[in-house]
Amino acid sequence: MVGTPGNPKPRNWLGGGLIIVTCIVLCLGVLLVWFAILRENPVFWTPAGGYSKRLQDLVLHTYLPLWFVDAGVLVGLGMVCCSRLGRSLRFFVVEVWLLAMCSALLATSAIISVTNNVLNLIHGQPLHHHQKK
Repeated sequence: MVGTPGNPKPRNWLGGGLIIVTCIVLCLGVLLVWFAILRENPVFWTPAGGYSKRLQDLVLHTYLPLWFVDAGVLVGLGMVCCSRLGRSLRFFVVEVWLLAMCSALLATSAIISVTNNVLNLIHGQPLHHHQKK
């Protein structure tokens, strides 16, 4: 729709909203990497680590649900971004760049967890092995 001097072109708010949602997902990815580092650190689960019981429970009960929510939102954002490819190349480039950073953070959190579990298996310990509290 083309605007006229008395009737300006309506703004498309969907593009800005998608970038805001993607930035929120980016922050969630940073949180997931931090949770993964804490989750796989044996000292985190002991009283000697100095971490509160609330933080331990938060990491224990929210890491996997947040990871799956983040993955699902990333898939949805990627589909919306691809469907809007023809509308604005600049928006597409910015959105793809942000989605790539979000995906890298999500993959990093998964790699941290998987490598720790593989090392546990190599050393003859069960998956998700942590020292006793």
